[in-house]
Amino acid sequence: MINTETISDIKGNRLFWLGRYTERAYLNLHLLRKYYDRTIDGEGAEYDEYFEMLEIKADCESTSQRFLDQMYDKENATSVISDIERANDNAILLREEIMSESLSYIQLSRCLMERCASEKVSNITDLQPVTDYLLAFWGSVEERLANLSVINILYIGRLVENIDMYLRFEYPLSKVRPKFDMMQRFFLSNNTLFDNELMNQLNTNLTTEQYDINNPTFKYKLLGYINNATLL
Repeated sequence: MINTETISDIKGNRLFWLGRYTERAYLNLHLLRKYYDRTIDGEGAEYDEYFEMLEIKADCESTSQRFLDQMYDKENATSVISDIERANDNAILLREEIMSESLSYIQLSRCLMERCASEKVSNITDLQPVTDYLLAFWGSVEERLANLSVINILYIGRLVENIDMYLRFEYPLSKVRPKFDMMQRFFLSNNTLFDNELMNQLNTNLTTEQYDINNPTFKYKLLGYINNATLL
């Protein structure tokens, strides 16, 4: 029988943010790898779009230094290493809920990021193991966890982050809508975790007739909805 014991509000919030930070680190690595490839083929200015989409102001003119800061600067709240640090902090406090095996993948990611930061590794392909560890974390969650409430909250966080990033980078509706449909399944099975009105607004706006992601007003309206749609 699947364990569906109630999760406290504090642990629910930590699970939600563990899901978000883990997915944020994964997607940031994916996007940085994408722009890294473009930079190799282009003139070196491709990262500007990445920073613009995330609304990150330039602290220096050097593209290479901005890239390293986005990877390894712990003082930079948007960096990959900051995402993993926050995920690790939550995972440690949730060891009993997520089990040591799942926690170990977050810690492996953190250790590798620390080593690459100390060596100032600039070839992002060397960070592929971090991506693999983060994917292994989710595989471990699916394989080892028995508490359905824990799994659901983790995945709600993951989906919220996924939709947030897809909207920021102006992905087409064909990419965004399936993620929202997955989130809606959680909403329909337990709507006490969600703001009903905001979920309905998202459902209405994530349609072919309404979706206008290149319109900044529309884009930021949806970002407001998705980031306030859960009560966790």
